[in-house]
Amino acid sequence: MDRFTKNMTAKVDKEANTYDNNVKYVNALNDIVKYNFSLKDVINEANKKGLSKYYPHLKTCEEVEALFGSGKNRDKGMCGKILEFALFGNLPNSDPSPDLGPSGDIKTNKWEKTKKGFFRSTERIKIGSAGNTDNWSSFDHIINSDNIKQLKKYDKMRKGIIPIFERKKNTCTTLEHALNLRLLYIARYDLDTLNYNNVLNEDLEKIKINLKHKKASQKGQKCLHLHTQGAGRGKNGPRALGYTPKFVTTLIAESIARDKKMDINSILISKGRSLYIDKSVLC
Repeated sequence: MDRFTKNMTAKVDKEANTYDNNVKYVNALNDIVKYNFSLKDVINEANKKGLSKYYPHLKTCEEVEALFGSGKNRDKGMCGKILEFALFGNLPNSDPSPDLGPSGDIKTNKWEKTKKGFFRSTERIKIGSAGNTDNWSSFDHIINSDNIKQLKKYDKMRKGIIPIFERKKNTCTTLEHALNLRLLYIARYDLDTLNYNNVLNEDLEKIKINLKHKKASQKGQKCLHLHTQGAGRGKNGPRALGYTPKFVTTLIAESIARDKKMDINSILISKGRSLYIDKSVLC
């Protein structure tokens, strides 16, 4: 096993991450991000300001380059992996518990800037594997859940940190691409402090009805949906639970509203069937 493969199973020490320190860390990172810095600039500034006092797993650019510097390591999720490792010391792993313990999971997300300057999420957030249409009984854990809090993935969907970066077409497959990405904001969300459980439970009921009829459809699901995962299977194969891009946009707006002490209605803009973040709060 080479160094890269070995380190790609690394996990952070969750016991060392207190919730209060994680909040201080994310707030301090956002104080840096607001200056329109690239990821590389954010890493350097965070280390210069000594933010490891809040979060000891912060990496240096040298550590990032040592792990990801090989041109052989290219995939469409490379930028998210690099960002998670650089700022949170986290790498893909099979641990079913949340990445940051009391602060929840880390989920990076790509955002696009429209021609009019508004921002929105361009991709769902995957919560975790749900089952496989080759074995419908694999979805029983969802069918038997009366509400979202009974889902086995609830601990990974209830609370989390979402770093968002500006999407650039065909520029997210190498270390250089990742380090030059512009971070827009790092959000924190906690469903227990928000008012979305009813709509999430409505989505869960729609998913359950479909599964009971051996259908794995996303139709009609607003915030929580059952989506395909993996390539090449089309309508059949593995499925995962995830948050829709519109709900991700909403969660980011809620976080910004809390941090900036603003009314969410002044941040979240609805145009037709789409939701956007106002350009004045994400420059």
